[in-house]
Amino acid sequence: MLLPIQVIFICVIVWLIWNYLNKRYLRDFFSPFNLLLYFWVLPFFASFMMLSELQDGLSLEAALIIVVSTMILVGISMVPMVLLKGKPLTIRYTNYSLMLIRNGSWLVIWFYIVAFIALYLAEFREGSPLLKYMASETSNPVLHQAGKDSKLQVIAFGIFVAGMLSFYLGINSRAWASRILFLGLAIFVPILGGMKASKTDIFIPLLSYSALSYYHFRVKKVRIPKWLVILMLLVGMLMVSITFIRVRGIGCQGGYAGLIEFKYSEEIVFPVNEMVAIIYGYMSLGFQNFSNYIKYGDGGFHIGTSLLRPFLSALMQGDVADALLAGPYENLYVVSGAANVGTFLRDLYIEGGVMFCIIGSIINAALVNGFYMKFRKREGGMWMFIYIVFLFPWTWLFFMNAFSVLSHFVNAFYVFAIFSLFVVLKGRKRRIA
Repeated sequence: MLLPIQVIFICVIVWLIWNYLNKRYLRDFFSPFNLLLYFWVLPFFASFMMLSELQDGLSLEAALIIVVSTMILVGISMVPMVLLKGKPLTIRYTNYSLMLIRNGSWLVIWFYIVAFIALYLAEFREGSPLLKYMASETSNPVLHQAGKDSKLQVIAFGIFVAGMLSFYLGINSRAWASRILFLGLAIFVPILGGMKASKTDIFIPLLSYSALSYYHFRVKKVRIPKWLVILMLLVGMLMVSITFIRVRGIGCQGGYAGLIEFKYSEEIVFPVNEMVAIIYGYMSLGFQNFSNYIKYGDGGFHIGTSLLRPFLSALMQGDVADALLAGPYENLYVVSGAANVGTFLRDLYIEGGVMFCIIGSIINAALVNGFYMKFRKREGGMWMFIYIVFLFPWTWLFFMNAFSVLSHFVNAFYVFAIFSLFVVLKGRKRRIA
């Protein structure tokens, strides 16, 4: 077994090599290749630190599947290096971008209102889960998932696109009133996620806003303002603290560190120990869960639960996919109810075994890198927003197969529809003139 310091040393070496390749050939922090390091490769290496007493190591089969899948993800993510041939990252204001900034305000506001109403009706009719946890009024640890299975989610999930477009309008607005309005609408989206006590609903806007800020200020050729960096860090801290609030709210002793039997709970001062435990539990224990399912799972196929689930969801057959799942947590052989995910590979393995793990890795990587190539070649515009929509499924690989969620594809459609509407309206104005 490797010592934590040895794993850290390996991670530093890998980071140095990875960082060099990304800067040399892609020059983009938010490239699929670079994000893969932070949200898949490093969490996998970190799992070998064995910081939880609940870990007993990966099985040989699980380790081989992870390594092969990682090679597929990395190999496909290196294709843009070859095709772009070291081309510098260039972002320009395309006709699409200019139309959004000059004429799209009213459309974004209406879309935001519709998505917010759907979100409220789907998820907030019973009140705020965060307030209930803070007041210790509930013992339900998954209160934040209420309403996620509502049919309204097809529209409600669009709040993340509305927030992303609002943020873009905000940072590009010259008038202070307009800037405050749209940045306020954008910031309200992660606040809603916090009121829902959902880390996912905070992480999605945090990720998309960070990417937009990065690309926006690359256009300006200036550094990102410190106030914006501080704001993003505060939102990130809120996301991490949500787990602490939920755990304390349902009366669990020892916090999250106690739930996953974190080895250094006593050596690391509170609340740093909780923060480290939360990050490790969410990003690295999934690999152990994946291994556990391979060793003890039923071994049967559950077609339609992951890779093919978007097709069932599109046909309004999501309930059928849920019925095909392997069952409750005890049937998934998770290490803890507080660490019950199994990375995107477990979902694919449950659906169709090793073959689906390989096919899923190929499709997911090809999809994201395909959008990325479109974005880089068009130098921004609509394809930049579509690529950013799929940043969440790509960075959520350590957690689950978010590519199986139809809402991400619907959000990409919303982006396409909004920009297409601009083109139609512009064509009408020209004909009238």
